[in-house]
Amino acid sequence: MKTLSKNQIEELYVFTRKHYVEWYDVQTELVDHLANGIERQWEINSNISFKDALNAEFKKFGIFGFSELVENKQRALNKYYRSLVFKELKTYLRLPSFLFLIITVYAFKTLLSTIGYKAYVLAAIIVLMLAVSVCHMYREKKAIKRRYANTGKKWLFDAAIMELGGFVHVSFLLIQVPNFDRFSMLQTGVGTLLVSTVVILYFMVFYISTRIVPKIIKENMKKRYQELYL
Repeated sequence: MKTLSKNQIEELYVFTRKHYVEWYDVQTELVDHLANGIERQWEINSNISFKDALNAEFKKFGIFGFSELVENKQRALNKYYRSLVFKELKTYLRLPSFLFLIITVYAFKTLLSTIGYKAYVLAAIIVLMLAVSVCHMYREKKAIKRRYANTGKKWLFDAAIMELGGFVHVSFLLIQVPNFDRFSMLQTGVGTLLVSTVVILYFMVFYISTRIVPKIIKENMKKRYQELYL
């Protein structure tokens, strides 16, 4: 059976890059898909040229080319990232970790209940959340640049890790919260408890998103692309 040469495989990588697929892991999946399609065509008619067979496979992706597939990959990866976060979060909502969560929420509620200027304290916490998010993105961006310098490859997994599967955008939505002086809920015990629970849960999710899940994903990446992903 007629198969693709190494040079033709490399041409497929070049082809995906020319069509705006910048992530190597997505390129690899597309190259595998295109190669299988071309070889299936050769099984039927071995006289078809490589270029014609490639164009025929590319047309199957429609008028938007690879863009729709890339968007679907991004959504699927972000969904997978979030599923890992919630899976890990469930382990913290079980005993004995759950007792630590209750104690932490109660301690934070007590702090909010005993100090003045509660709204400003909450505002400071929101600013801290934003600062931590920015620091995370900056650190991951530097790691991505360093990895690209070492391998010459970009990875969709890295983009998902930098944005925490979309969770990082939640932090930036917090700047939409107006008029901290009007946080009347902080004047009631139930309201203070609710705010305390949300804040502590947010930091738990953020910790899992930035410390635990990236390690899981990077280990999977190293197993799959051991010779390239450093």
